[in-house]
Amino acid sequence: MASSKKKSSLFDKLVTVILLMVVLVLAYLVGNNIVNGVQKQQEKGRKGGQSGPKSNEISVVVQDMEAETFIQTTTIGAEITNTLDSYSLSSEIGGKITKLLVQKNQSIKAGDIIAYVDPSVAGAQYKEQPVRSSLSGVIDDVKVYAGQTVSTSTAIATVGSVGELEITARLPERFLSTVEVGMNATFTTAAWPEEKLKATVKSISSTVNSSNRTFTAILSIEPDPRLKAGMYVTLDITTDIEENVLMLPTTAIGTYLGDPCVYVVEDGKAARRIVRTGKSEKDRTVVTEGLSVGDRVVVKGSVTEGAALKVVE
Repeated sequence: MASSKKKSSLFDKLVTVILLMVVLVLAYLVGNNIVNGVQKQQEKGRKGGQSGPKSNEISVVVQDMEAETFIQTTTIGAEITNTLDSYSLSSEIGGKITKLLVQKNQSIKAGDIIAYVDPSVAGAQYKEQPVRSSLSGVIDDVKVYAGQTVSTSTAIATVGSVGELEITARLPERFLSTVEVGMNATFTTAAWPEEKLKATVKSISSTVNSSNRTFTAILSIEPDPRLKAGMYVTLDITTDIEENVLMLPTTAIGTYLGDPCVYVVEDGKAARRIVRTGKSEKDRTVVTEGLSVGDRVVVKGSVTEGAALKVVE
C-alpha cells in the first residue's frame, strides 16, 4: 500500500514538471513574437517616415514676390490715314475766272492747269491766262467759282501733298491722364490678321470731342508697301504703365470676411494676409498693400490658416 502511494506521488510530480515546461515554452514563444512584431512596426514606421511627406502636409506652388512693371493695354478700332500738308494755289495775275478745271478730291500733278483767268479790264483786251499747280497732290478744297474776280492773293484751291502713312485713333477721355507721346502699340489688319505690326504714339489732340467724349491720338508706323490709306486696323495701345509694383495671378487672391486675402508661407505653415488690390490686366492683379518683396505667396493649392505646407516646384 505504501509502495502504491509512492508511485502515484512520483507520477504527479512528473506531470507537474512537464506542464510547467510546456507553459514556459509557450510563454517564451508568445513573448518572442510580440517583441519581433513591435520591432517590425517600429522599423516600418521609420522607413515610412523617410520615404515621403507627412500625411497632413498640403503640397502648394508659391510665388516669391518681387517688383514688376504693370502694363495695361486697350483694344480699339482705328484707321490708317495719310499725312497731308495743304498749300494754297493762286493766280499770278488778277482777273475773272473763266474756266475752273478742278474739283475736291481730284488728284493733280505739278504743272497741271487748274483754271483760266481773263485779266481784261475796261478799255483793254488781254488773252486769258492759265493757272498752273506748283506741286502734286490731291485737291483739298476749291475756294472760287467760274465768273468770280480774283486777285493775286486769292486762293483758288488748296492742295494736299501726300506724305507718310499713320494711324488715327479715337480714345475715351479717361485715358488722357495715362496715354503719352512715345508709348508703344501694336496693330493687325483684316488682310493679315495673324501679323502684329508696331506703332508709336506720335501726337495727342489738344481738345476732346464733346459729343462722344474722345480725344484723337496719331500713331506713326513703319513703312510697309502692303498698307494703304483707309484700311481699318485693330489697335492694341498701351494706356497705363506703373513701375515697381507687386503683382499676383488673380486666382491666387481670395476673400476673408469680405476682404481680399492671400496665404503666405511662414515657418512651413500657411499664414493669412489681408491685402489691398489695384488695377488688373488679363489674369494679373496689382497688390498695393499687405505684401512685401520676398514674401512667398501660395498661388496654387487649397489651404487654410495654420495648415502645414510642402512647397513643390
